[in-house]
Amino acid sequence: MTAHEVARRLPDIPVLRDLCRSTAVLEAVLSPEWEYRRRSFDAHWSPGAEMASWRNGSGDDYAIVFSPEGAYVRAFDHESEMSPYVNDGPWPGVLDSVPDVFLDCVREPAFRDEDGLPLVTACLWRESGDGEWH
Repeated sequence: MTAHEVARRLPDIPVLRDLCRSTAVLEAVLSPEWEYRRRSFDAHWSPGAEMASWRNGSGDDYAIVFSPEGAYVRAFDHESEMSPYVNDGPWPGVLDSVPDVFLDCVREPAFRDEDGLPLVTACLWRESGDGEWH
């Protein structure tokens, strides 16, 4: 499934936020030890922003930042041909058209490796009030 297909299937921001939060709570109940969880939700990730995340334990992950500006989704597949490690940087076009309101997410150190390389193979966003995901 491509990022464009995922974007067409994603619900509105409030619904996605609620789904992410509820699955993270369920996972916390089923797996009290944080290091064994796949999903998490941080309601105080940064001032005014929340973050939902998923990891598979093998190097793949995603993060969704929910803020007053909208929602920003960053995904990383370590075996993808679009991996920044294969291409010596993000795949052309993945981050090129991210709106200015989400540039702090693009630059976020938590979404980079120890050398500052952005860990991204797919990126989606939806500004508040926007009718669709991009």
